[in-house]
Parts: sequence; structure tokens; C-alpha cells
Amino acid sequence: MRRLTILGAAIVFLAVFCMTGSTTRSSAVSTPRSSSTSASATNWNPSGQAMPTGDIPGWHQVFADDFANDSYPLGSFTGCTMHGCSGTPSVPWGAVPDGHPDTSGHCVYEPSKTVSITGGVMNIFLHTDPNGTCMDSSLYPLAPNLRYGMYSVRFRADAVTGYKGVFLLWPVDHVHGEIDFPEANLDAQLHGFLHTVAGGAQFQRFVSNASWTSWHTATLEWTPSKVTFILDGTSLGSTSLDVPQTPMTLALRGESELEGAPKPPASTQGDLQIDWATMYTYAPTTPQPPAVVADHGYDLVGSDGGVFSFGGAFHGSLPALGVHANDITGIVSTTAGTGYFLVGADGGVFAFNAPFANSLPGVGVHVDDIVNLVPTVDDSGYFLVGRDGGVFSFNAPFLGSLPGIGVHVDDIVGIAATADDGGYWLVGSDGSVYAFGDARFFGAAPAGAVSITATRDGGGYWVVGSDGRVTPFGDATGFGDLPSLGIDVGNIVGMIASSDGQGYNVVGRDGGVFSFGDATNLGSLPGVGVVVNDIVGAVRS
Repeated sequence: MRRLTILGAAIVFLAVFCMTGSTTRSSAVSTPRSSSTSASATNWNPSGQAMPTGDIPGWHQVFADDFANDSYPLGSFTGCTMHGCSGTPSVPWGAVPDGHPDTSGHCVYEPSKTVSITGGVMNIFLHTDPNGTCMDSSLYPLAPNLRYGMYSVRFRADAVTGYKGVFLLWPVDHVHGEIDFPEANLDAQLHGFLHTVAGGAQFQRFVSNASWTSWHTATLEWTPSKVTFILDGTSLGSTSLDVPQTPMTLALRGESELEGAPKPPASTQGDLQIDWATMYTYAPTTPQPPAVVADHGYDLVGSDGGVFSFGGAFHGSLPALGVHANDITGIVSTTAGTGYFLVGADGGVFAFNAPFANSLPGVGVHVDDIVNLVPTVDDSGYFLVGRDGGVFSFNAPFLGSLPGIGVHVDDIVGIAATADDGGYWLVGSDGSVYAFGDARFFGAAPAGAVSITATRDGGGYWVVGSDGRVTPFGDATGFGDLPSLGIDVGNIVGMIASSDGQGYNVVGRDGGVFSFGDATNLGSLPGVGVVVNDIVGAVRS
């Protein structure tokens, strides 16, 4: 329950995560269902496994192609762009245009001379033509860019020396993340990779013992909080670290080897084959808001980490631990109401009867402008926010920040999260509200804002000002405020909502507490003769 400075695994620098032991995939992972097939392949089912069709729980199918009844010989895929090929207008695929260098620069993408469809299979013919130009291709399904999704591809390839295969998700902003599965040289074993930055050296790796030469099904599940790599129904592993939150484009590539490999030998040639490909949008069931926790009282915290409890459970404080601080900026209750987190301006996090998921000092990040945090629904992680609107995620999905979208401010005062951890709101002292992820923008508040509090179901929020004005948005209900009572103050630091959303307490820097709606007033610091002027926040307990 102290601020830890041990370097944790929340940020990985130039690290490689190897999942060498494959485990059988549990029923919690949503395997796309295929119709039953016999052991022998048909013309439109050449790999012996039929393409899955239709939605499955948690996923909505938006693209499926098994190339049935298609027959396009080499030379058909002309006039290609990522948005289609004029030579094959009825085929739902595009490609990088002829003559464009591939990733290594050794060869060129040349769909007109490498791509064909026959017998229910799309082929990329990897080869060198008589003039010495090696050729390959990068294909794109004509489907929307998705933010979260499931992708399944049935494939095989010849072990062609000098070439590799990679099915990748590339971010539309060309920066925030990259997922490759499968990826490997065609004469090597298949792996999966998650890159923190598109094309970057910082990545996580997921290993298999499978080769390209047999038919396999690669399935990638990408949700707001996790990426899972599945090969032939067996999970190679999953990660919640550096999960991309930017819409992605799917590409299926056969190209020349990377990492300083020489140009492919002119004598090598062979096919990268795709039997079918499917895509699904992420469609979780409607999230249920956290269970209502009975209100017993509230806790106030000072800038030194001292905690004052009124009617609730005292879980500890920094002075009681012998920790000396003067930069505490906020306190937030766990979703379950069983403990609380304190956060300092340097991003140090103190967990009291709450799970500690690391801190900024703990991962070597040096700042001095953190204003608050908010936990995930299951209390296993949290989001921190700075005055510039920078957001730091610990065991929680990063959904964007103000610097990340080019907005430059220095007045952010609070953060609140939606009920499914899929979004959050930031509020500035001028009343501006910024929505990220699935958080909906319901409106901005008057100037002088000091905090934002989400409703229990995430369908709205309250913004409170330094004068005690409470402004409700969305499904948040107003129950009165200090200006409406004629009370003139300028030292309000925040509010705490009743668990049922039918009231709230407004708290001042001196520890004064004002109650509205069904919120109970159990006392205040002035009321018990305690004189302070450094209260920075309060929580329900």
C-alpha cells in the first residue's frame, strides 16, 4: 500500500514475449463455426474446412469470401488499388498497384502477374520474371476498417526461399499499434506479433510450431482490453498490454523476406494460398452496470494523503504508513466500494484494500501534472490523466488522449469512465468535455469546473464547479447545488454521487460537505473542529 518504484511489466522496452507452450483454447474464446465437412475436399472447399458463416456470440460477421464459383487466371487482376481491381470488378478484393516496391524493397507488388483464383483458392504466385524482377502481392478485402474485431483466414503456402507471408492489421493513423498473424518466412514456423507502434521494434511475440506447408486457420480476436492469437482452434496466447485502440486495415501479403535478407533467388517460386477469409465486428452484449453498493459513508483526502472517514470504512492513509507526501491530487473508490486509490501529481498510485497495477514512477515515467485516476469496472486497472489531457493506462485499454489528437491544453481537472471500460471523458477547468472510445459527448459545462463524475450506467455525467454548481448531462439528474441555495463559495473540489444516482455530496477544500437528493450528510471537518485547507477529493465508502 505504498508507492512502488519497482520496474513492472506495464511498459516493455524492446522486449519480446514468447508464448512457447500452446494451450487448448477454452470455451470462453469465440471460435468461428464452420459447417461440417467430409475429410475429402470439394472444389469450393479445397482445404477440407468450410468457411464459417453468420454471427456468433459477441461478434457480427461483416465480410466472408471463400472464392466459390470464381475463376480468374493470372493476368485478371489489373488496374488494382486498395479499393478494388478494374479487371475483376465483381471480386471483393483490392491490392497494392502494380510496380509498388514491397516492404523490403527487393521485389515489387504486381497483382496482375501474381494473383489468380481457381478451384476455390486465391493464389499469390511468388516468383522472379525473366528480366530479374521478383514479384509478390499485398491484398485487401473490400471491408470496413474496424476498431476491434475478429479475423479468420484459412491458408497454406509453399516453402519458397526468400519470401515471407504476413496477414496484418495496420492502423489507419500509421502510428498506434500493429498486429501480425501469421507472420514468418515461408520456410519457417508461424508466429504472431503485436507491435506497440506501427512497424516498431517494441513488440510481443506468440510462437507456434506450425509450418506454412499445411492448411491452417489463423484467428485473431481483438477487443478493447485484449488481443488473442488462435491457430487451428488452439490459443497461442493473449495480451492486455499495449492493445491498439485505433481502427485497423486488414492486408494479406506475400512478399520478400525482411531483416537484411538478400533478394529471393531467381530460381525459387511457389504459391501463398487462401481458401477463405472472414471478418467480424466486436459486438459484445450490452454491459451491465456495476452492482449497487450500499452507501455507508464517505472519505475525504488531503494533499498529504491523510484520510478522514465519516460513517464508512477507514482503509488507511499515507501518514499512518509513515509516508510523507504533499502532492496527492485525488482519491477514487474501487468500483466494488471495498477500498480506494490515492494518486499523486507524479503519477504515484497508493492502493488501500485495492489492487495495485503499477504507477508512473514504477515504469520510469517522470511527470508532475497528474490530476486524478479512475479504476476499471473490475478494479484490476486504472486510467491516469494529466493537466495536458495525457492519459496513462495500467491494465486498462488506452483509448486516446488530447496530445494524441493534437489538442493542446493545460487545464484538465478530471476523468470519468464508461461502464464497460470502453471509453472515458476528460473535463477542463473551462468546462470543456472530451469524449474518447465509446463515451458519448453530452455537452460542456460552465467555466470553473473541478471534476466530472459518470452515472452508474455510463449514460451521462455530472460536472461540478468550484462554486458548487452541479451540471447534469445525459441520464444524470440534477438535485440542486450551492448557487441555487444562495450559498456563495469558491473552494469546491469535487462531488460524490449516491450509489443509486439519486443524490450527491459536494465537498470543499476545507472539508465542508453539502448534501443533495438522497445523499446523507454524516458530518464535515469544520463540523468536528478540524481546520484544514488542503482537501483534494472525496469518495463514497
